[in-house]
This record gives sequence, structure tokens and C-alpha cells, in this order.
Amino acid sequence: MDSEAALAELERLLSQIKSESGLDVAGLAPPPRSKATAVRTGIEALDEALSEMSGSDRPLLELLGLAGSGKTQAVYRICATTAMARSIEVKDSASNTQTVSIGGYEAHTLLVDVDGKASMRQLAQYVRVQIKDALSHVSLDSDKAEQTVDVEVSRALGRIHVFAPSTTQALIATLAMLPKYVAERGIDVGALLIDGLGSAYWLDRKEAVHMRLGSKRATPWFRLQQLLVDTLQLALRRLDCLAVVTSLLLLPALDPASRPLSQDPPPGPDAPASSQPRVIEAQHGEYRDHMIHRWASVVSRSFVLAARPGGDALTHLTFTPVSRRRQQQHTRPSSHVAQIGCHGLHASTA
Repeated sequence: MDSEAALAELERLLSQIKSESGLDVAGLAPPPRSKATAVRTGIEALDEALSEMSGSDRPLLELLGLAGSGKTQAVYRICATTAMARSIEVKDSASNTQTVSIGGYEAHTLLVDVDGKASMRQLAQYVRVQIKDALSHVSLDSDKAEQTVDVEVSRALGRIHVFAPSTTQALIATLAMLPKYVAERGIDVGALLIDGLGSAYWLDRKEAVHMRLGSKRATPWFRLQQLLVDTLQLALRRLDCLAVVTSLLLLPALDPASRPLSQDPPPGPDAPASSQPRVIEAQHGEYRDHMIHRWASVVSRSFVLAARPGGDALTHLTFTPVSRRRQQQHTRPSSHVAQIGCHGLHASTA
């Protein structure tokens, strides 16, 4: 396929991608802003890792977990932290001007929702709760407080841009066109979030099997994965921002039928570590990575998420770092625990 044909196919795929901006909900355009400094996520485990990588360019964090482990809630937390104001000035009931810290970065966020779970209205409610909590320590007239919250929620939503590709091909097309999307709008991006990497794995696998034509290796699937990783890396170089990717653990390590197609046949016991699939421990089970081997070297840090019920209608969410050497969790007690309540992920606690 020549370059013109490839571009035409890319544009065709883009026309099938649903996208939604916070402007659709807020009805207001965000004010112009200067380029943001490096953002943090508002999640202690991730922010500690980012601090350790302070000299690194374009860090890529990976959040792994089973279904219902809190990955999307973590994405909402990062969205809110990135997009909300750093601080706002308000007049209290005594007409004194106060500067209230909101804790955000006023940066634009690109949310690529491969899972199809993201709700802009749910995210708006999440942002609203965070801002109201920050203003709760200031004595404000109730009407004035509500008006201030509405304005700040609108501004935050105006910095969040949601894309919903439903296939891996559409995801690749989305990532390829994001730098152009950003340049056309003249915005500076603080974070790129991809929720649900690998959601189309079984569809990709089925299509690849039909395309194998007797080949011993699943070349179409493997090349698709290579293109996905290459396109993401190129997009990050151009966007120059933090990236966080969530991925579902869906392949039991001991199930031969779930072996990723890029490992057909599986590497032998004497194969180098770089050719061995990652094995991730999660909730007393082991899971094989669904991505190609090179993906592990692209990711800056990986964390396994696990949720468990807590008291007072809270869910405890644990972030356990994955060792880059063994591709398993650290055995030292280095996990961090956050809490999920009715309004989303709370500030992390050690």
C-alpha cells in the first residue's frame, strides 16, 4: 500500500471514531494558557514513580488489572488532576479575596477510551466534587459558591478531549492524528490517557487467525502490534507529555489456548529474557501479557491494581509496582492504597 492509499485508509478509519470534548458538556471554550510544567497524577504511587523519573522525557506509565480493579477510576482521577485549575481567587462572605488551591495543572488531557466506558457527564460530576471539596474550607454565599463551581467545572471540562476508537486499527489511526488535532487547536497537552489497551485483543486474534493462511507465525497480528507501539511512541515524542495506559489482564499464564499470537510457537527455555512474555501476578493468579515483547521495554513503570471492599461504602485500591527485572511485583511492602467512594478515587494513602 503506497503512502496516499495508507493516508486514505487512515482518514476512513478516523471517520468511524467517536469523539467527545468537555466543551460539549460545558458549552464554553477554555481560555488560552501558557505551556504547563510537568504534571502529576494525584495518585501517590504514580507520582512517586514520576519523581524518580524527573530527568526522563515523556514517561509512560502502565496500569494493569483484572476487570473491576479500578483502572477507569484511576483514569478519572488523573483527568481531573490534569485539567482542573491550580488555584482560584474568590471573595468570602466578608468580601475578603482568598486564593484557594484546587490542586490541578490547568493542562489539556487527551483521553482515548478504547474500553467504551468513559462518560463525560460522570467525569464532570467527579470534577465538581473535587472543586466543591476544595472550596468547602472557605466561607462563601451558597449561590456564589455554586456559581464558582459551575465556572471552574466548565473550564476543566474544556481541557478534556475524549476519543473512542473501537478497534486496534482505529486506535492506531487516532494516535497517529492526535498531534495534528492538538496543533490545529493550538493547545498544550499535559497527559495522554489510553483506557483499555488490548480491549480488542480477541477480535484481533480472530481476524489474524483467518489471515494466517497456513503461516507458522501470526504475521498480521504481530505487525499490527508493532505498528501500535511505534505509533504511540511517535505520538508521545510529538506531544511531549505524560502518558498513562490501562490494560486488562485477560490471558491466564497456564492456559495454552490464550497464548498471544506473537508467541507461536512459544520461545524455548533457553530463549533470551527479551523474547519471553511477561508474566504478571494479580490476585493470587498469573497472567501472560497480551502485548508484543517489545512493549515491556517501552513502558517506564508498570503497576498492578487490585480492589477490595472497605468500610463505610469505600473500596480500597492497591497499586503494586511491577519489577522490570522479573516482570513480577516487588516483594518488599511498597504498595500504595487509595480509596474509591461514591464520587470516585480519593487521595492516596500509604
